[in-house]
Amino acid sequence: MNGAARTAIVPDKGRNLKLEVICYGRIHNMSKLKTNRAAAKRFKVTGSGKIKHYKAYASHLLSAKTTKRKRNLRRSELVSEREVKNVKRLIPYL
Repeated sequence: MNGAARTAIVPDKGRNLKLEVICYGRIHNMSKLKTNRAAAKRFKVTGSGKIKHYKAYASHLLSAKTTKRKRNLRRSELVSEREVKNVKRLIPYL
């Protein structure tokens, strides 16, 4: 593999990961991607790898909503397929 570029993820102190790119025998450190902390608190990953979130409109003005509607708002749901790419961009290490 002379002259080929390859990447390696090397554990740093603690939980941090450092991405190293080895190209032509030299090691180049890549900067780590930052996680959007607001998004990290709102999305979770299921066991099968799908992303779930909780529904909106359940925090106030609840007297105007029916009991059935409030009950359905308590459930979480999966992120739509078209939005998965955007969520993964916000949370790269999800």
